[in-house]
Amino acid sequence: MSGYGLALDPTGDIYFTTGNTASGTYGSATNIAESAVRMSGALTNVVDFFTPSDHDTMDSKDNDYGSGGLLVLPDQPGMFPHLAIAAGKDGRMFILNRDDMGKLASPDFPQNVSIGSCWCGPSYFTSSAGPRVVSSGGMPLGSGWQNQVTTWSLTISGGKPALALVASSQPLEANVQDPGFFTSVSSNGTTPNTAIIWAVGRAAGSSPYHVTLYAFNATPSGGVLPQLWSESAGTWPNTGGNANIVPTVANGRVYVASYKELQIFGIGGR
Repeated sequence: MSGYGLALDPTGDIYFTTGNTASGTYGSATNIAESAVRMSGALTNVVDFFTPSDHDTMDSKDNDYGSGGLLVLPDQPGMFPHLAIAAGKDGRMFILNRDDMGKLASPDFPQNVSIGSCWCGPSYFTSSAGPRVVSSGGMPLGSGWQNQVTTWSLTISGGKPALALVASSQPLEANVQDPGFFTSVSSNGTTPNTAIIWAVGRAAGSSPYHVTLYAFNATPSGGVLPQLWSESAGTWPNTGGNANIVPTVANGRVYVASYKELQIFGIGGR
């Protein structure tokens, strides 16, 4: 899951995604590949799961669903209070009903949106306009990848939970590693125009390769998430190993750990 952690719901059940198996060997009882899985907290049984209907194609093309982490959302109002989000290499971000994840069905039971290839994981916040999911996939650009931050609202479509596009950032600096990255959100509760999306890009530039910390206003302007600020936040010389860096927000500061270095950012500079 590219460094994204396991998720737990209030009952203690554990959620995660799985990757490839040998094409044609999938089994819903013994080999739940390319899937989002809900397992009992005691690790004794699989409670539920979702497998995309094209799992064999995903296997043959090395399009691991497990390249991205799974996010359990806080309880939501309405018909679908218990939701989860997960995307993978093929760029489909599925919104899952944790009360009925869909198992293996054709056509796919959950709704999905395209976010670009994802070695990444989503984040979440509640804005003055309602709940928002933050995605962070990427598209190929020359010999590298161009990543982008996008926000989505929670909706219902066709009697199922769905995601609707809210806004996207301008593309980040092209990087030389796999697409996607990780985000965090800070805000003054739901006070309007206070939410900031923090992102750390993957290794970019030329040797020594650097990583950059970005700040985006989570309140869109004309369908765009305005970039507020960016600055180099360290180096990452091992381009063969993705810089899976999560910006940590605490005590009014942002902490970024890179190669043998920790940088701390706050009002007035580092």
